[in-house]
Amino acid sequence: MNQSGRPLYRTTNGGVNWTALTTGLTGSLRGVTAPDANTVYVAQTGGTQRVAKSTNGGANWTLITLPVAVDCTSMDFKDANTGYVVGNSTTVVCRTTNGGANWTFQNTHGITQGKVFVTQGDTAWALGGNSAISRYIGPVSNVKVSATILMEAMYSAGTNLLARKDNVKMYLRSAYSPYAIVDSATAVIDSVTHTGLFTFNNAVSGKYYLVMKHFNTIETWSKSGGETILGNGTTYSYNFTTSASQAFGNNMVLKGTKYCIYSGDPNQDGIVDGADGSLIDTDAFNIVSGSYIPTDLDADGIVDASDYAVFDNNAFNFIGKITP
Repeated sequence: MNQSGRPLYRTTNGGVNWTALTTGLTGSLRGVTAPDANTVYVAQTGGTQRVAKSTNGGANWTLITLPVAVDCTSMDFKDANTGYVVGNSTTVVCRTTNGGANWTFQNTHGITQGKVFVTQGDTAWALGGNSAISRYIGPVSNVKVSATILMEAMYSAGTNLLARKDNVKMYLRSAYSPYAIVDSATAVIDSVTHTGLFTFNNAVSGKYYLVMKHFNTIETWSKSGGETILGNGTTYSYNFTTSASQAFGNNMVLKGTKYCIYSGDPNQDGIVDGADGSLIDTDAFNIVSGSYIPTDLDADGIVDASDYAVFDNNAFNFIGKITP
């Protein structure tokens, strides 16, 4: 980016090579931020439309009009949707929470703004004239996901019921390599609705893979590309049971008319193999019974041949987790 009206430049190899991008803005470019691998915002000093946005890494741009004629000096976004623009020709901070579709503005009482930074959560700091520092604290919100999921051995296609309610842990992983874990939450999957509500208190709006972990099934990721989830108090719904393609790599099994995550991994190493079979075989030999036993795959209260049969079939088919 250059302040004299020259284009925005992009590099994809650590600065070895650069490509000029045409944003559609005609003024001097003063602010640029890229909250993820595809979304880029650029701000200019003049003109009717002060901000340009790209959702495909700079290949195409949409021009955005702010509610006031901010002579932009700085911008920052905490994610693809929520961000701030400040300037030195008006005494306001402009804020959007829906990717620039709508903006609100905060009067800074005569203090012109030179820089803005978004820190943890939705807290923004603006640096202004006369050594002024302003702080904005956004509303507290969280990410909520309602997930529908079935565990192969526990599910009866005949009754359309799970053998019991059970805990499942969901990890939110970034949709971009290296797919870091952002947050996790545990919910009870209902035996009738097959659904649980996962609340993430440490995640913000973003694009995520939903990774499901149950204590004797194969770790299963949501479909390729990730899901765009907003941390604005609304609930995002995801149903693993409607199609094999709802899981990354189509890594589910069909029972009746619904797709289930594979059972048979009581040692949770990500593959159904001899190590799991040994655990099931030992517990079956010892007639182990009770509640929430990892080797009791079908949750009928006893480890027996029916559990081993599920394991044996999945081991024969080399079932294991599939990840990006």
